[in-house]
Amino acid sequence: MKYKTIFFTLLLALSSIHADQLKILANSFSGNDKNGISVFVGNVRVTKGVDELNASKVTVYMDKKRRPTKMIADGH
Repeated sequence: MKYKTIFFTLLLALSSIHADQLKILANSFSGNDKNGISVFVGNVRVTKGVDELNASKVTVYMDKKRRPTKMIADGH
């Protein structure tokens, strides 16, 4: 799990370099705009350009401008 967290951190850091769109697919989604947290559950697939990550659950933390700042992946 530690490696998935490192991967997401690197993916977010590189997002400013590459113009590819971040896409997240999952069986279910819940979000809280006030707290800036979105949770994706069930066969989660995160892609950005040619990079791909699969997990059972991904939690996305966003800044006040609704840009992702951190992602935590669990499972798979």
